[in-house]
Amino acid sequence: MSKVDNRFSFTSKNLNSITERGAYYDDHKDANGLIYNIQTDNKTGSFIVRERLNGKKVTITIGRYPKTTIEQARKKARTIQTDFSNGINPNIKKKFDRTKQITLIQMFEKYLQAKKLKPMTIRGYQISFKNVLAPLANKELTAITYDNVQDVHTEYSERSQAEADRAMRLLRAIFYMAMDDIKDLDGRPLILENPVRKLGKNKHFTKLDRKTRKLEDDQIKPFLECIESLTKDPRPFYQSGADLLLILLYHGTRFTETASIKWNQIDFRYKRFYLTETKSGRRLWLPITIETEKVLKRRKRLATGSEYIFPSATDPSKHISDVKKPLRHILEQTGIEITPHDLRRTFLSNGTRLGISDYVLKQLANHAPSNDVTAGYVIQNTDELQEPSQQIVNALFEKAGRNISDGDSLLSDLLSALSENDKRKLILQLSNTNKSQA
Repeated sequence: MSKVDNRFSFTSKNLNSITERGAYYDDHKDANGLIYNIQTDNKTGSFIVRERLNGKKVTITIGRYPKTTIEQARKKARTIQTDFSNGINPNIKKKFDRTKQITLIQMFEKYLQAKKLKPMTIRGYQISFKNVLAPLANKELTAITYDNVQDVHTEYSERSQAEADRAMRLLRAIFYMAMDDIKDLDGRPLILENPVRKLGKNKHFTKLDRKTRKLEDDQIKPFLECIESLTKDPRPFYQSGADLLLILLYHGTRFTETASIKWNQIDFRYKRFYLTETKSGRRLWLPITIETEKVLKRRKRLATGSEYIFPSATDPSKHISDVKKPLRHILEQTGIEITPHDLRRTFLSNGTRLGISDYVLKQLANHAPSNDVTAGYVIQNTDELQEPSQQIVNALFEKAGRNISDGDSLLSDLLSALSENDKRKLILQLSNTNKSQA
């Protein structure tokens, strides 16, 4: 069939005989504006309908021939023409139908892609979804009711109330996103109420008490002694983990922000370093205090070429991911159960007891600025933060019955850099010097 003869009643025979690209129009009495469109040389095309809506040309693709039969195409074209006559764009309607049918798992994946989340946060959400929300995963969001949510929450609460609540908070956030995304053909929200919100109204959520654990005054000495013994352990993961825990105690910084520090973030000349992977998303400069300098110099002597100060023992191209083994050792040796965040609370609580300004403590801890306008203007540089930071560490050492001395630090650094053989030679040399002077 030639391109000139492009208007005829569609049959399988004449569609199969078309040899040229172009648009062919069905003049069957039930055609409903059906068009067969071939755009390539492979002699197969698609069924489409073209109409004008609100002054604009709209093309609707029905399906490829022969997978979509002529009768199926004519029937679909009739539905499309009905939409056009009602002022509805079928393409928008098709998109709406797909959106309306989105499942919870699909919306969850969309949520993870849309939000700027850290890998650790994403893993936590995925675990929470798998553990708690799995029964609702393949259910359409528009079909999830308050009763569905309550059933899932109640069932998992028997195993872990806290985990059930965490999952519900995630589900609540997903639904709020869906309420903005899923709308009807007139642009109105299709989900009018967040089904998880009612859980809170009905007081099904458990109020989680804010954690307050920190190192008590009488725990500081055994903690420091145990940690410092680990810094001399021949096993790298104990050495690195122990030094990291000391920095967390001396600065009150967050674990991930501190574990990911690289050598190029250290400025020994001006005694300062900075964090990049911060929760607030801004670079934070902090002073290098006396004890911190000891740790960094020790790390430098033990460095094996990794760009990280606290490299992973198994893969130096990555930083340390946890300090479980050193913490377990501390618990076994001292009975002190502590977490990295507890050390942060220890640092800040001691700063408060010393009367250090809240503005300064917020900067040391890299807390987001409050709504207090004055706080936005009080910005200390690292020189100004040096004294309060050192005061807190001094107070910790005082509670441990110890003093901090620059001279002790230098001597300690020199001695620890010597081999056992060199140490014996030095002792022998000093002994002979003393005898000759006598």
